[in-house]
Amino acid sequence: MFKKLKNKIKSIQNKPEKTKIKIIWILAIFCMIIIAIGWYISLSFNKNVRYNYNQSIFSSFPDLQKEISDIDKINTSYKTLIDQIAIESEQKEIEEIAKNYIEKNNYLKNGNVSDLKLKNIEKWKNNWRVKYEQYYENILVNESDISFIINNDEKKITSSSSNFDSDVKLDITKPEITKNEAYDLIVKTLKNENLDLKNSELIVYKDVDNNTTKYYLTWKINIFSLQPIQEYIYFVNAENGKIISFDDMIN
Repeated sequence: MFKKLKNKIKSIQNKPEKTKIKIIWILAIFCMIIIAIGWYISLSFNKNVRYNYNQSIFSSFPDLQKEISDIDKINTSYKTLIDQIAIESEQKEIEEIAKNYIEKNNYLKNGNVSDLKLKNIEKWKNNWRVKYEQYYENILVNESDISFIINNDEKKITSSSSNFDSDVKLDITKPEITKNEAYDLIVKTLKNENLDLKNSELIVYKDVDNNTTKYYLTWKINIFSLQPIQEYIYFVNAENGKIISFDDMIN
C-alpha cells in the first residue's frame, strides 16, 4: 500500500507545474470538505448530547421544569406591568395637557371640565388622539365632544375641534318612560315583530328648528332585524314617548 502511495507521489512530481498546482488545489478542497463534514457531525453530536442531558435533568427533577416555567411567567408579567405603568403615566400627562388647554382657551364658555368625560385616548404613530364627551348631570349630550391631536415629542397640541354646547338645559333628568316602553313603541311603528334591541342609552338630544334650539331627555334606541334586514337608531322622548327622529343605518 505504501509502495503504491510512493509511486503515486513520484508520478505527481514528474507532472508539469500547472498540473501539480491543480492537483494540490483539488487535494486541499477535498481535505476542507472532509473537515467540514467532521465539524458538522461533531456539532450535531454535541447538540444531541446536550438535549439528552437536559432531558435527563428534567426527568430526574420533575419540579425543576415547572419552577423555571413559573419564573419565566413571573418575569413576563412583571415586564407587562412595568410597560402598563409607563403607558398609564404617559396617558395622564397627555390628558393633563388637554385639560389645561381647555381651561386656558375657554373652550367650555359657561361650562367646566367636570362636564367632560374621557371617551378615549390612544397613541397613533407619534401623536396622541384624545376625545372627551360632554355630559349634563351625568347624562351624555348627543354629538357633543372635544378632541385633540397632541404631538408626543413636543407634548404640544397640533389640532383640535369642539362641539361643546354650553347652553344645555333640561326640564327633567329622570325618564318618565322606560327603555322597554320606548322599544315597544318603535316595534309598533315599524310593524315588525322580528326586531331585536341592539343597545340603548339615555341621552340629551339637541333639536334645532328654525333657529330655535330645544333639548330633550331622550332614549337612543338601536334596533335591527334579519328578516327583513333593517337597522335603525331611534330617538324617543323619555318624557312623553314621542319619536323625535330616527336614522336608517342600512339605506
